[in-house]
Amino acid sequence: MDIIADKRCQAVKFTGSTQAGVKVAELCGRHMKKGHFELGGNDPFLVLKDADIKKAAEIGYKSRMGANA
Repeated sequence: MDIIADKRCQAVKFTGSTQAGVKVAELCGRHMKKGHFELGGNDPFLVLKDADIKKAAEIGYKSRMGANA
């Protein structure tokens, strides 16, 4: 979890179990980082800086909607 302490990290968005979320929230508090938590649901979707944004949005949308069917 060194990434949360890194000065380049401005905020954390976490999707996962409540148990893991508590640990991540504790680190956010310790390092004064904003946090947004979706505990116990949804899958994370990361889009990196060098990604094709249009393609990532299309794939993300189709993947999410396919999981809802």
